[in-house]
Amino acid sequence: MGAILSIGILNAGGRNTTISMETRDGDLKQNAICGLVLFMQHWYWYPMLNFISIALSPTVLIAVDKNLKVPKSFAFTSNAKPTTFQYPELLKKPEIVAKEKLETFTLSTTAKVKARVDRKKGAAGDVEMVEEKPKEEEKKEEVKVEKKEEPEFIVLHNPTRILNP
Repeated sequence: MGAILSIGILNAGGRNTTISMETRDGDLKQNAICGLVLFMQHWYWYPMLNFISIALSPTVLIAVDKNLKVPKSFAFTSNAKPTTFQYPELLKKPEIVAKEKLETFTLSTTAKVKARVDRKKGAAGDVEMVEEKPKEEEKKEEVKVEKKEEPEFIVLHNPTRILNP
C-alpha cells in the first residue's frame, strides 16, 4: 500500500505539484497543515487519504496579459540548472533475464562409488577422478559515460513548470 501511495503522491497533479505548508510570504498555511495531520491518520480510516490534496501547491508558471490570454512570445531566463525542472523518471518494469543453464559437476564421492561398483562387477583398469572446472566468465568491457557539463541557466517559455526555491 505504501508503494501505491508514494506513486500517487509523486504523480499528483500530473507531476506538477509539491507539498507545501507555507505561503509565498512565508506564513503557515493552516489548511495544508490540518490536511497533512489528517492524512497521517489514514491507517485508521482510509477516507483520510484524500486530505493530502489540501497541502498540494501547483508548480507551474503561466503568464497572462491584461485580457487574461496566454502570450506565446513570453520567455524568461532562470538561473537554475535545467535538471531542476526535469520530471522524475517513471518507474520501469524490470527486464526478465533468461536463466542460463548450469554446468553439471561430478562429485568426488560419486566417482568413488562408481569405482567401487565397477570393481565389484569385475571391471578392469584404474579409475581416475576428474573434476570439471567451471568456464571462466568473459570479461565485460567497461562502458565509459561522458558527463556533459550542464549550463548554469535555462530560458523558459510560457507556460512552464517551475519549482519552489
